[in-house]
Amino acid sequence: MPENARHPFMHRTDSLDYAVVLSGEITMLLDDETGDRVLRPGDVVIQRGTNHAWANRGDEPCVMMFVMLDGVTQRDAPLAEQTGIPRR
Repeated sequence: MPENARHPFMHRTDSLDYAVVLSGEITMLLDDETGDRVLRPGDVVIQRGTNHAWANRGDEPCVMMFVMLDGVTQRDAPLAEQTGIPRR
């Protein structure tokens, strides 16, 4: 979990992520709450190395499909640089 996270399940992946909401509703939480988004069926999120968490604030389950692609861009780089997380 990132330091000072807004949510206990806040995380960041070393991948390029595609998320599609198939049914229900879910809120994608970001570092700054002004960036939070409520997602509904048909909505798609594409992210790479973004701190985020998911919160179902509705009263029905949310079904999502995820496609996650390896974010390592250079396998012969030093180990510390073999990450898909963009540098800040």
